Amino acid sequence: MERKPSKRPLRPAAVRIALHLDRHPTIDYLPLNSQQREPATGSWTAMHRNHEKRQLVDIQQVKNDSLLDLNSLSAISNPYVAHPIAVYYYHKRAFFVQEHVALSVLELAPLCEHQIAYIFTQVLSGLQYLLVLGIGFQVTQVRTTVTGDIKMVLDWSYEPNISPVFRLAGTSYLADFLRNMFGELRGGCRNWSAEACDFVTILEAGYLPASTHPFLSRTLSIRSVAWFVMQRKLAALPPRQIDLRGSCLDRNS
Repeated sequence: MERKPSKRPLRPAAVRIALHLDRHPTIDYLPLNSQQREPATGSWTAMHRNHEKRQLVDIQQVKNDSLLDLNSLSAISNPYVAHPIAVYYYHKRAFFVQEHVALSVLELAPLCEHQIAYIFTQVLSGLQYLLVLGIGFQVTQVRTTVTGDIKMVLDWSYEPNISPVFRLAGTSYLADFLRNMFGELRGGCRNWSAEACDFVTILEAGYLPASTHPFLSRTLSIRSVAWFVMQRKLAALPPRQIDLRGSCLDRNS
């Protein structure tokens, strides 16, 4: 009798994060804005100097001792979270390099109800993953690729307090963040379904809606909208930046 192969649940593979000691990230990455190589904000977009890679990244100067735990960082492997790439240490300063995601979802507003549901379906899936992972985190933005893939951008300067009381407050913060995002995405439209209104009511109460909420049952891709907005942004850039961003976005998408 032939034995059937055992079935094992699929798990996301760990992300490989490069660690660079005594090395500044600008050695490997060229800031897109040549006049501002290290902005006062501590965050900038750059392109890999290796033209074969043509990779766009976001670089953030951080003050977070938890970045020393690369095992925790490598566990963050989710399609709805901008993935970490490298950590640089230079002259007692730390720099975090992560995937660049082309557009803020707010740049696409206003959107219809089903397009908003499309975004929130992916965001809630990513949040559930991070909450189960048990790490402290803070979301700074929700962005999209030109092909409509939603990714959350995390703040790597955030130093979490892992007490149960703080975790409960953190969930309330996420609900408030999502409620505000919902309001900006819908623009001035007020004609919403009962499911959409109930979804927002849950967020206003400080809770995260379940992934099975009826509002999320009907979605419409934002791919065409994202592509249109990206083309409009590229058209407003100087020719050199159009060439750089255009070729890099093809690889990042």
